[in-house]
Amino acid sequence: EKIYFDEVGLRGDEVSKYSPQQLAERYARYKVKRGRFVTPWTWDDPERIGKQTQKAETLIKERIKKLGGAEVNEAYNALAEEMKAFDDKVKAAEALAKTDYLKAADQLSKLQSDKDYYKRYLDFKAAEKKLDMLVKQYVGTATPEAAANIVEEIINTKKSVL
Repeated sequence: EKIYFDEVGLRGDEVSKYSPQQLAERYARYKVKRGRFVTPWTWDDPERIGKQTQKAETLIKERIKKLGGAEVNEAYNALAEEMKAFDDKVKAAEALAKTDYLKAADQLSKLQSDKDYYKRYLDFKAAEKKLDMLVKQYVGTATPEAAANIVEEIINTKKSVL
C-alpha cells in the first residue's frame, strides 16, 4: 500500500514517472481490487473507486504538506502553533463583537497593538492559504514535472514564511 505514496514528492532525477493524479487513481484501483478480490465485477464500480481516490488524495495532501526537511518543518510547525493560538484570540474577539462591540474593539486593538507581530500573523495566514492552494494543485497535476515544480514552490513558501 505504501509503494504508491513512496513516489509522492520525489524531485529532480528521482521524479516519479507518474503524476500525483495517476498515483491516486492507481491506488484507488488497487484498493478496490484488494478489498473485493473474489468479486471482479465490482472492480470498475465508479463509486468505490471514487471513495478510494478521495482517500488517496487526502493521504497525498498530508504527505506533501510535510515536505521541506526536518528543520524547516519543525520551525514551521512551531510558528503554526503560535499563530493558531493568536488566531484563536482574534476569532474570540470577533465572536464577542456579536454581543459586545466595544469590548471586541478593545480586544482587537490590543491584539493589533504590536504592528510587526500582527503583520506577521496576516502574512502567515496568507501563506497558509497559498500552501493549501499549492497542495490542491499538486494533487491535480497531470505531469510529474509540474508536480516537481509545485513541490519546489511549497518548500520555498515555507522557507519564506520562516
